[in-house]
Amino acid sequence: MTKDSVPKNTNDILRYEREKRGWSQNRLAELIGADTSMISRWECGDRKPGHFYQEKLCDLFGKDAVELGLIEQRKNAESTQPSLTSLEVHEEVEDKLDHAESLIDLAWEAWFASRPKEAARSVNRLLPRLEKIAYGLYQPSYTLRAKELTVRAHGLLGTICLDALQNDTSLFHYMQAHRFAEEIHDVNLAATYLCLIGDVLRRQNDHGFSHTSMARTVRNQPSTGMLRCWQHLHRHRISMQRVHHGIPMPFTTPNESSAQTS
Repeated sequence: MTKDSVPKNTNDILRYEREKRGWSQNRLAELIGADTSMISRWECGDRKPGHFYQEKLCDLFGKDAVELGLIEQRKNAESTQPSLTSLEVHEEVEDKLDHAESLIDLAWEAWFASRPKEAARSVNRLLPRLEKIAYGLYQPSYTLRAKELTVRAHGLLGTICLDALQNDTSLFHYMQAHRFAEEIHDVNLAATYLCLIGDVLRRQNDHGFSHTSMARTVRNQPSTGMLRCWQHLHRHRISMQRVHHGIPMPFTTPNESSAQTS
C-alpha cells in the first residue's frame, strides 16, 4: 500500500459543526484567526490543530475537544482536560508560526493598499509573540522560522516609519531586522538592512555612519557587496515612490551608471 493510498482520519464532526452553522472554511478561519488552508487540513485529516487552536474551536462551538473530534477519547483518563504531549506542543508552535506568517502577509497587503496604520498595529502586536518563540526552548527549525518572520516584521515596520518620515523609529526597526538576519546567518538579508540603515542615516545627514554601514557590507561581501548595496537600495526606493510625492532622487546602480555614461 502506497503512502497516498493510506486512508486519512477525516474530521467529519468539525466539518458538520461548521456546515450546520452555514459557515464556509474561510469564515471559520476568520472567526478563530487562522488561515483557510489550515481549516482544510484539519477537516481532511492531514493534521490536527494544536492546543492553541483547539481552545479557540472549543470556545466557538461550545464543545470540548473530544466532541469536536480534535482528539481521541482517552481511556482511564483522570481528567477530561487532555495533557499536552510533546507532539501537541510542536503542533501548537507550528500553528502559531503559520498564523504569524499569515498576519505578516496581510500586513504587507495592507501597506500596499495604503493602510499603514492598520499594518503597523497588527505587526506590533505580533512581534512579542514571535520573539518569545525565537528565543524559546523549541526545535531549531521553529526558532529559525520565528527569527525569519521577525526580520520580515521589523522590515515592514521600518518601511512604514520611513514613509511617515519617522526616521529614528525606522532606524530602530531596520537595526533589529539586521540583528536577526545576522543571527540566522543570512548574508543577503544582513547586507540589505545594512544598506537600508545607511539610507536612513543619509536622510538624517549622518553621512559618516552611513558610509560606515556601506563599508561593512563591502567587507562582508568583498566581491559583490557594493553592487548588492546599490541594487537593494534601488529596489527599495522604487517601492517607496508610490507614497512619496514629487520627483524621486536620481538613483542608479554602478552598472546602470556605466551604461549611461557609455
